[in-house]
Amino acid sequence: MPQMSPMYWILLFIWMLLYSYMFISMMFFITNYNLFTSSKIIYKKINIKFN
Repeated sequence: MPQMSPMYWILLFIWMLLYSYMFISMMFFITNYNLFTSSKIIYKKINIKFN
């Protein structure tokens, strides 16, 4: 394995963190949006039952 400079590894690590953060936030946003809409529907159903 060729010797790489530490700066290269640090940059690679930062890029990996950025990409993983973007990916996780996208996934979280999609699931959160679905949960939010479904909870609104459930809330409406419960509201109708109580009223």
